[in-house]
Amino acid sequence: MLDWFTSQVKHLSPENAASAAAHLFAPGLVIILTFVGTSERTGIDLMPPVSVTTLRSLISHDGRVVSQHGVAITVEPTSMEWTLPIASPRPELWTSLDSGEVEINRSRLVFVNGMLAIKAPYIGVSRPITVVIEGVAGEQMLFPGGHDTLAELTPPAKRSLALVYSVTMVCIFAFGMSISTAIPLVGKQQDVAG
Repeated sequence: MLDWFTSQVKHLSPENAASAAAHLFAPGLVIILTFVGTSERTGIDLMPPVSVTTLRSLISHDGRVVSQHGVAITVEPTSMEWTLPIASPRPELWTSLDSGEVEINRSRLVFVNGMLAIKAPYIGVSRPITVVIEGVAGEQMLFPGGHDTLAELTPPAKRSLALVYSVTMVCIFAFGMSISTAIPLVGKQQDVAG
């Protein structure tokens, strides 16, 4: 199959090769990267490897709504380490790790002196994990070499991302089509000049 494909490409004129690149290869590459992106470690990913959601209220079992602050943090299985200052009345962590995974990774998930320290990826864990802690989080998440504000790490609505992705894809296709029409003109101008 690949031999047939390469033999067909070799016989294309420069104009047809540019057109094929714009109309077949570029869209095919975008589609492949998009579908491969559904796997764990490849594809186009514009989101940071950690997301933070601020929790503001608690609904009790009898239906009362109480103001209670907390933080929910989701960490992707990528290499990273960071700390988040949290003023917590009860420094207890609730995680999506099971008890065995917590024991193996005890040194990678620590709350000490008002700082939640997380070092990922976790040993034996290949999925994203979530950590919930009661308390008021600081304004910035600190990592080696810099910091991010919590607003930058709050996950956007999926609808907003769909709009960004679709506009990006349109731009890529438009760029490819402009290349396919410009390359033959450059070649013709060189032939006329030469």
